[in-house]
Order: sequence, then structure tokens, then C-alpha cells
Amino acid sequence: MSSFLHISDLHISCRLRDTQNENNNPNSNLKMAINITNRLTPKPKFVIFSGDLTDTGDLESYEYLKSVISASKIPIILALGNHDNRSNFRKVFYGSEIDDPYFHASEYDEFKVIVLDTSKPSKVSGTICENQFIFLQEVLNESKNHKVLLVLHHPPSVDEDDLPWTTLDKKSSLELYSCLKGHDISGIFCGHIHLNKFINWNNIPIITSSGLQSTIDPLEKTELRLLEAASVNLCKLNKGGLNITSLQIHPAGREIRRVNKNLLGLMV
Repeated sequence: MSSFLHISDLHISCRLRDTQNENNNPNSNLKMAINITNRLTPKPKFVIFSGDLTDTGDLESYEYLKSVISASKIPIILALGNHDNRSNFRKVFYGSEIDDPYFHASEYDEFKVIVLDTSKPSKVSGTICENQFIFLQEVLNESKNHKVLLVLHHPPSVDEDDLPWTTLDKKSSLELYSCLKGHDISGIFCGHIHLNKFINWNNIPIITSSGLQSTIDPLEKTELRLLEAASVNLCKLNKGGLNITSLQIHPAGREIRRVNKNLLGLMV
């Protein structure tokens, strides 16, 4: 069994302090997430960050992000979201200011992790350009012996009731499925909607994370109601499939009592 972490929607902000509060601070939540990552046993293979790394895409926030994640003892895989700025991100992490979509692939033992850039500058909704589909198809064709994970900020549109700003556009979603069809995809890891959610899309698991800034109230239908919460997904992949456990960072659960696991074992 292999494990990895999925974290999304960090919304790091060093410029807009009014987006944070002392009870739920994304900058502090990121430090806690990295601390959890370093303490986990067995050691995960990598951490996926599925976009909206910063809140406003400013250089200072990317510098802060780079400083904090440098403390991670395991590799970190970065994707960009609609709140990110491609040129500022590249300036801090790569020393260049190219504004092209940021997409890449990497291998970690049995895993092939493919990251696509679904952001549309100045837009909330997502799309995938044709160059990325060409790249995706090439990598998939070379990955027959790997467990393939796909990282997108915007989840595909899988339901006619999906609000257009919450997902990839319909055209990109259809073309994505056409590319993935016939390949063994272990999971698509997304963010954007600020909700821990699992979707079975034509036998492809889609996992979204509520992230480190806030989560939405799914019971509120007239407005977008944001709640104080932060979590990361611990993902385990074994022969039976994908196992997702959400680890709550904020608010911290108040302990009720403790129960000896050995005593429970005697009751099986």
C-alpha cells in the first residue's frame, strides 16, 4: 500500500491581511499541514497541492509559500488555480516570468503524476488548452506501467446541474474524458469548490479537497456560505482501490474521551 497527501486551496496571503483572522489563518494552516506531513508514518511518497496556492498571486505570498514548504521532508507537487499568477509563481520558483500554462509530469516509484493548468486569467471557471491535451495524451501513452494520478484545480463538469464557474467548461470536460478513456486512471485530484467530495466519473475517481482557507456549506442553496475549516486528504492506494481520509486541521476537535484499541480488539 502506498500513501500520499492531497492539499488544495491554500490561499496564502501576505498582502491582504483582511482575508485572514486569528481563528482561521491559511498561512498558519499551511505550517500545520507541513508539520502533519512530516510526522506521518509510514512516510507518504509525495504531497499534491491542487491550485490556488495564493489568494492574490503576489510575489510576497509565493515567497512565503516557498519558505514554508521547504521544510517538507517529502516531495511537493504544485498546480496553479484561478487565484494564482503564472508569471509571479515562475519568478519565485523558477527565476523566469513566462505566462504560459504551467503543466508537467513526474514519477515517484509506481506513480506517474500529471499536472495540468486549468486556470483562465481573470476568470473563475476553468479550461484546458489544446497543447495540454497533446501533452496529456503523450504522457498517458508512456505510462502503461504506472498508477496515473491527474491533478487539476477545476474538477471536470460531470453533472448537468453543475454551475459553470465551479468546473471545467463542457468542451474541456468532454475532451478530457476522451483522452482518459481506455487508460487506468487511479484518481483525479482537484480543488476550487472548497468541499471534501468524492465523485465516480465513468469509473474514474474524482477527489476534491475543501482546502486550507475555508469550506462551503453544502446545505445553503441561496448564497455561498463559507465556514471556518481547514483539512488535508490522506490518500492510500492499494489493490482494492483508493482510500481517502480527511484530516481536520481547523477547527481542532475537542477530545471527549479515549478508548483502548486492544480492548476493542477483544470484542470482534
